[in-house]
Amino acid sequence: MKKGKQRVLSLFLSLVTVVQMAAVSPAAFAAEPEEDESQTITLQGSGTKDAPYQIANAEDLAAAVEAINQGEGYETACYQLTDDISMEEDFQPMETFSGVLDGSGHTITGLQVNSGTIRAALMEVNKGTIRDLGLTEVKISGSPTSGDVKRAAFAIENRGTVEGCYASGSLSGGWRVGGIVTENYGSVENCYFVGRVHGNWETGGIAAWCASENNRITNCYASVSGSATASSVGVITGYAYKETALTGNVALAGELTSPGSISRICGKESPMRTTSPARM
Repeated sequence: MKKGKQRVLSLFLSLVTVVQMAAVSPAAFAAEPEEDESQTITLQGSGTKDAPYQIANAEDLAAAVEAINQGEGYETACYQLTDDISMEEDFQPMETFSGVLDGSGHTITGLQVNSGTIRAALMEVNKGTIRDLGLTEVKISGSPTSGDVKRAAFAIENRGTVEGCYASGSLSGGWRVGGIVTENYGSVENCYFVGRVHGNWETGGIAAWCASENNRITNCYASVSGSATASSVGVITGYAYKETALTGNVALAGELTSPGSISRICGKESPMRTTSPARM
């Protein structure tokens, strides 16, 4: 009799164990949560004004660009160059930047962007501040297949501030081409460009085109060989609306050619055709 009771109890306990296992098995075999694909930046610093992320070489710059394009607050952080940088590979532009990029007087040499890139520059849109940075031996080319194709050393759209910066090199292959920025909606101050700019439409040594809203180019200078296939070209800017403030700028030297309008400071569109180069 005792053996029968023990057998029944054993079967009951086994049944309880099976039920418990069945109850927990869905969780045990559930799919593991997906890993967060966002990347934590590996640069020294914390990205604040007092402790900006430090960029010492091309690898650091690439890491910063990847983080900025990823978003998650990196695009609004502060960055500082701590050494000169030499680029050996094609550069992937930053997309939209709203922080502070402080060159601290250093240079990035050999900035090249794949010729097939639509908006080729250090960054596509600047809504923050770029200061005290030099870009030397810039080489950006391509084919102006549409009005979206634009070229500049620092930013395609400047909606913030570019100050104390300079660039040298050759930029071509854009519908609009500017030595420092392509389209200026903000402020370019105390900058200079030395080199060649060639565009299909508006082209300029500092900016290609200045917006029909408050913007300014102040105390800048340029020495350029500039040309526009179908529109206006200027040593400082190719085109500017009346809202643009152009103050204290100097056209040092250069040679300009265009079937459109040509001028030392602001080319601005004109029906007048110019068949011979204008010299400064």
